[in-house]
Amino acid sequence: MIYDDQCGLCRAWVRWVKVRDKKGLIAPVSCREYKRGSEVYAENCKEVIFISGNGDSFRGGSAIPLILQCLPGYKIIGKLLNWHPMSIPLRLLYKLLARNRYFLSVILRNTKE
Repeated sequence: MIYDDQCGLCRAWVRWVKVRDKKGLIAPVSCREYKRGSEVYAENCKEVIFISGNGDSFRGGSAIPLILQCLPGYKIIGKLLNWHPMSIPLRLLYKLLARNRYFLSVILRNTKE
């Protein structure tokens, strides 16, 4: 899982995933550190990227259900969110959150203080 380590919302998502990933199936990596061949993914920090075991990559709202399916107790939720009627609003919501993630990170941080 490749994520934006400068985004508070993204870091919170990674912490949430790590706590639930009891088998260590998901390896979170900052998009600024991840390299595939000679390609650096820093320019792709706009959305989470999930790379499956066979090398297929999924981005944004398409990645979330697949990540959830790797977590114990969230497999059914992941499958439901990946089901076509549910995937459309999820992708739209993800785009909205991703576009405003830095702003939302500041708001969430300020509500904790």
